[in-house]
Amino acid sequence: MATKSSATRAPFGGKSIDYRHLLLPLSRKPQELRQVVNELVAQFGEPWPAMWSALRACYAPDELEAARRLAPWLERADREGLSRLARTMRKALADGTLVTSPRRANAADALANVPVGLRSYAIEPADLRRYDLLLEAARCSA
Repeated sequence: MATKSSATRAPFGGKSIDYRHLLLPLSRKPQELRQVVNELVAQFGEPWPAMWSALRACYAPDELEAARRLAPWLERADREGLSRLARTMRKALADGTLVTSPRRANAADALANVPVGLRSYAIEPADLRRYDLLLEAARCSA
């Protein structure tokens, strides 16, 4: 997915990736974005590192969710250009509208989405110990 940049040379054995041509593909793949986001925002310069820092703080410890929130900005940067979008981002960072806290769901929200016939069922949270027991049982029987 990544290609060598012709604009800058990396030291021997190093890599130099120009992410500007990968904005759209990365905006559609948050997991891949999460893996390269530190290099990407450093390459783009301010206000990108400030925005990434604010998103990480807002959605901690879920860095993947922070990458999902960054993805639409990459798509918009692909359409509008990095410099034009940077002005908008600086303004939004300054007035606090760029990164808003995630809306917390409450019990009424949860019940509103569940059909009446299914509301009496309780769903247990995932318990990883069950998977460990299954793996142990499979290992013993092998």
